[in-house]
Amino acid sequence: MKDWKVWAVIIGIYLLFKMCGGCDGCGSSRFDMESVENAIEIHLISKVHADPHITTIKQTSDNPPTYRFEYEYLDRYGIRQHRSGSCTFYEDGQVKDLKW
Repeated sequence: MKDWKVWAVIIGIYLLFKMCGGCDGCGSSRFDMESVENAIEIHLISKVHADPHITTIKQTSDNPPTYRFEYEYLDRYGIRQHRSGSCTFYEDGQVKDLKW
């Protein structure tokens, strides 16, 4: 316990990170990609009346939470369609706007 100052600094830094939320506490995305993907897929199913497969998702804005995505689906003739779109969320995680 000779180096108590080192331990005090380590504990202080730990408490600071714990208090502020760590690396994700300063305005990073509060939505995980799985929930974003699920919300987008549910809305796309109602729009294209098919089973879409989302290929990429990229966050483009934090306020409001906005994501750009690409997806594929088979249309009613069996032709694979590749499209892109964007989606904005409310703060509670509900889809605000879906553009495709």
